[in-house]
Amino acid sequence: VTDDTDGILRACEAVNIAGGGIVEVPGGNYKMSQLDLTPFHAPLQLVGEGRRVSNMRHVGSDTAIIVASKETVYHGLRDLGVYAELPRYVRRVGHIGVCNREGIGYEMLLERLEVMGFGETGIRIEGETGPTKLTNCCVQATAGYGIVVEPNAAGAGPQNITIEGGNVQDCWGGVRIRNSFGIRLADVDIELASAQCPALYLHDSCFAVSADNLTCSIHGGLVPLGGVIVLD
Repeated sequence: VTDDTDGILRACEAVNIAGGGIVEVPGGNYKMSQLDLTPFHAPLQLVGEGRRVSNMRHVGSDTAIIVASKETVYHGLRDLGVYAELPRYVRRVGHIGVCNREGIGYEMLLERLEVMGFGETGIRIEGETGPTKLTNCCVQATAGYGIVVEPNAAGAGPQNITIEGGNVQDCWGGVRIRNSFGIRLADVDIELASAQCPALYLHDSCFAVSADNLTCSIHGGLVPLGGVIVLD
């Protein structure tokens, strides 16, 4: 099986050396191991031709795409599909679609992504991160929460996180937010089947959280705490 990871990283390196810009991902299927973008500190966007058109097919059991670091000015992912090639609905700790590592200096944008089939979560936002914006992203068929926003090991949480449009569907859980500040959810559709976790779970000191036009529904499964949980 051809691994396209090195080719994509070489294109990112060229853009990074040039001072930043867009790496275009033409339509097609790209077999990939872990794509780690954290060494690239110039503003960088990875842009496809659309989800289910430009398809990143992750063959490993770790995180597919790692974005951002504290020194990064800007990272963006747009119009891509990120799909796990391993069997679905099998719990695998660390098997994540898109994850930031530690934090970013200014901004991260995830726009019109489809993330599907991962064993822990689809999109994970962790640590001293912000602002971060997810726009019209679809997360499906994860053996855990679709989207997770949480602090790092030292307890420093994300801030200024917007999740706007898109959906979380057929995951074990919807959106979990922990110890974070300045969270906005708007026009998000959370529909779970065979759920094992709540559709929306906010806990451990979440401040300045707003939710507008949010749809949460659970069909089947075991949710002992309920569909929407807010705890101090």
